[in-house]
Amino acid sequence: MQKKYLFVLLLLFTCIEMIAQRNDQSDVFAEYNMILNFGQTIHYKGKLYFNSKQSLFSYKTVSQEISYSELDKSDNSSDVKIIDTADFYISSNRVTNIVLDKKKSIFSKTFYLVEEPLPEIKWELKPGTKTINKYICHKATAQFKGRLYTAWYSPDLPYSYGPWKLAGLPGLILEASDEEKKVIFYLKKIIS
Repeated sequence: MQKKYLFVLLLLFTCIEMIAQRNDQSDVFAEYNMILNFGQTIHYKGKLYFNSKQSLFSYKTVSQEISYSELDKSDNSSDVKIIDTADFYISSNRVTNIVLDKKKSIFSKTFYLVEEPLPEIKWELKPGTKTINKYICHKATAQFKGRLYTAWYSPDLPYSYGPWKLAGLPGLILEASDEEKKVIFYLKKIIS
């Protein structure tokens, strides 16, 4: 229970600090669509808030409904739909070099906070460009968390952030996926 309160307090302070710093015009907001393909396809809506010192990536399922039917002894049936509305957060702080990740236990359905060092992703810049939402993007690849990711970043947006824990390129990551297409992120909109 104390971890829940600690996480909420840390998240609250992070959000307050980011909102307070938003007045300096250096903060940017990007919205992503996120798809996970592990057995079943789940769609998420992700939001990335950031400034020069820290980022906050929040994501939640897009009306993910789990439904089942049940018959009682009198042959009456009922349908039940459950919608998972949980929000998940990843806060990356470049000053403290720490990532805080709110996760949900598969077995107990409780939430917990994971603290880890800010990862250093060894990106390899590759030839190739494409346009995403009017921005010219360049290609990069990296091995991260056991997957080979391809990312498309824009130097026109000189922020070295991206969705989830992907970061460290000379521009904002607008699109990324692993080679098996099990994890996919793509930019929906950006507000700077």
